[in-house]
Amino acid sequence: AAARQRLERRSVSERQVLLLVLEGLQNKQIACQLNISVRTVETRRSKIYKVTGTDSVAQLVRLSVNAGLIEA
Repeated sequence: AAARQRLERRSVSERQVLLLVLEGLQNKQIACQLNISVRTVETRRSKIYKVTGTDSVAQLVRLSVNAGLIEA
């Protein structure tokens, strides 16, 4: 429940980046798709890792699955 709340409290822009990271897209691909700079993607991604207490995509995926945000 706590993990789900941490993920749901992210801003809309951070959640967009989160979902694209979970789809396996790279920063440059995310930036192109959202029409933002790569640096902005890096900043949002970093904030997501910090708030969720994760430091890898694998951990982020595991957290998202456990929170019910995505299906395994």
